[in-house]
Amino acid sequence: MAVDTNHTRTDLVKQDLLTNNRLNAAMGNFSDAPAAEPTVATTLITSTVEAVTEHSGGLGGGAIAGIVIGVLVLLALIAIGIFIGMRYMKDKRKNHGEYRPQWEEEHHAKDLPHIPPPNIEGLI
Repeated sequence: MAVDTNHTRTDLVKQDLLTNNRLNAAMGNFSDAPAAEPTVATTLITSTVEAVTEHSGGLGGGAIAGIVIGVLVLLALIAIGIFIGMRYMKDKRKNHGEYRPQWEEEHHAKDLPHIPPPNIEGLI
């Protein structure tokens, strides 16, 4: 952002004379003669002040690296989840409708205590 301030030399001299007259009046130096207006060639003085504004470049290198690594880990976890889900669905479809009595026996018998079978001699 640039700020332009344009002053003519005449304006600056007038302001200087006005300041001097005020100082003289304050100190008791009065003169009956009015201050003479200078007849100086008008020169345009231009000063340009540019405000320096530096914006940080956003995120630092470490923050960007952390985000990239986090995204890669997230994608890897999603891929692993899809792989496990596909295997589960494949096994489920393969065994759908299949009768497996040994699985049912093992599944329901796993909570029962182990009891040895009776002796065959006394059953007849």
